Amino acid sequence: QGNRTQHRNWAIRLWGQGIASLMYRVWYMTLSWFGYQTTTLEQFHRPVDEFLDWWFFVPNLVVAELVVWNLTREERKEQEEIEREEALIDDSEPEAINSATHPDGDEPESPRA
Repeated sequence: QGNRTQHRNWAIRLWGQGIASLMYRVWYMTLSWFGYQTTTLEQFHRPVDEFLDWWFFVPNLVVAELVVWNLTREERKEQEEIEREEALIDDSEPEAINSATHPDGDEPESPRA
């Protein structure tokens, strides 16, 4: 189960970074439609470009981490609830069995041959 959960968590992070890469390119295409020049290598080192280098990757990673945190938190809650129910069942079973078989709490007499 642990490997499946870790795999899912890394897949979520990877998906977030993949979408960030796509959005980075879409944003540059959108900017170029509005006249932002990105035709030479020197033009990619302007402050806006350096900001965009981080803007599309860091927030997506933060969102992916929030999703992972929320999923693992829900799984921990479910696991704690299961453990709590099991503990309640384990605590109540001896009393239920004892009261069902021996309502007065006495031990049954051994059969005499």
